[in-house]
Amino acid sequence: MKIGAYKTRKGKERMRIYLSGPIKDTKNYLLNFLRAENTIRANKKFKSCDVVNPARLGNVLPYGTHKEYMELCYSLVGMSDKMVMLAGWKKSKGAKLEKKMAEEMNMEIYELQEDGELKPLFKNEYICKGNEIKYYA
Repeated sequence: MKIGAYKTRKGKERMRIYLSGPIKDTKNYLLNFLRAENTIRANKKFKSCDVVNPARLGNVLPYGTHKEYMELCYSLVGMSDKMVMLAGWKKSKGAKLEKKMAEEMNMEIYELQEDGELKPLFKNEYICKGNEIKYYA
């Protein structure tokens, strides 16, 4: 069984997919995360997976601080098997830290495209243009 995979009460193995993206100071972040959650659930590749949506943490800890939410998010990343990055993640300090953690865990990471497709992201991915090589994480 994989690190984040868990067994249900009926003994079936399940995988968890963590959604990562900007929340703090983002207008309509809850709607963005709910759309992403629905897109992932509709994807046949992830049919037998559970989606971990950190935007729902406000229901669990209504008056939590940003630091408290991030501590919870890091724990949830650690319990997950795959990660899906939402639009705007490159501008979010928290999302970039979550991605780095997922990379350290050798987790599969995808970027959700506007058309609903999932593009795999790779650790230390680079683009070659002529003699120039640009690395990005």
